[in-house]
Amino acid sequence: MSRLKRQFRQLLQDTQLVGPGKSLSEVAIFFLGRECFTGLTEKEKQEIYDEHQSTLRCIARRDFLELLLENAESLVHFENSQVTTDDIVAINSRLQNEPRQAFLSAFCYAYSQVEWRRHIVKENKVICSTKCN
Repeated sequence: MSRLKRQFRQLLQDTQLVGPGKSLSEVAIFFLGRECFTGLTEKEKQEIYDEHQSTLRCIARRDFLELLLENAESLVHFENSQVTTDDIVAINSRLQNEPRQAFLSAFCYAYSQVEWRRHIVKENKVICSTKCN
């Protein structure tokens, strides 16, 4: 792997400006003038950025599930995975005071209700439908 690719990966890891769900075009302005950014092709930048986003999504999923597990007592009334939109709103209002919720909101907002339901409860157990790499 080239030095520029390694440096761009490290830059993405080190910056707090890149959150889950943000596109490369949204954050590219923060990297202008950096050799590790300008020296790569658009394809190389996008591939590295997509890998970084995948990692961020995985971390956000894990943190979200951790939040749900810590608040499992408020989820036990769901049966047969029948989670309504009102249930999701209630869960969000319970979790809004959690410090991690602010970081997760960008990621969770991007999820459709169908994807949220896949993550909530199945047979009174919190599940994750997607494994982290």
